[in-house]
Amino acid sequence: MGGQAEPVRVLVAEDSDTERAICVNGLRDAGLEVHEAPDGRYALDLTRIIHPDVLVLDLGLPRLSGIDVLRKLRADRKLSHTPVIVLTADGRDRTIDLAFYEGATDFVTKPVDPVDLVARVREVVVGPTQVV
Repeated sequence: MGGQAEPVRVLVAEDSDTERAICVNGLRDAGLEVHEAPDGRYALDLTRIIHPDVLVLDLGLPRLSGIDVLRKLRADRKLSHTPVIVLTADGRDRTIDLAFYEGATDFVTKPVDPVDLVARVREVVVGPTQVV
């Protein structure tokens, strides 16, 4: 019997209720399974429990910064390959370079465009879409 594919599991770690809602609603509207974390410590703990297909991670989180979450994920054998799309209001090259150095897969600047976020999540999960 043909089973249905598992939904893509995304964890959104963002301390701003407004930005988190924009991300969560856009991803859910696209049919993805979405979990939420308002701070870095909870994001890391939840990542260890649910093993998301993608982590959408704000760099400016309380309790544990996004950079520290990235470092801990990359040091964990079970989670080191989890794709991470960082969210930042700081579009400076230095901040983005640091995120990539620590293991980010991609980045999105705030305010978040939910259509762009969904496209980036899908790209890191299934790869780039080819135009025929």
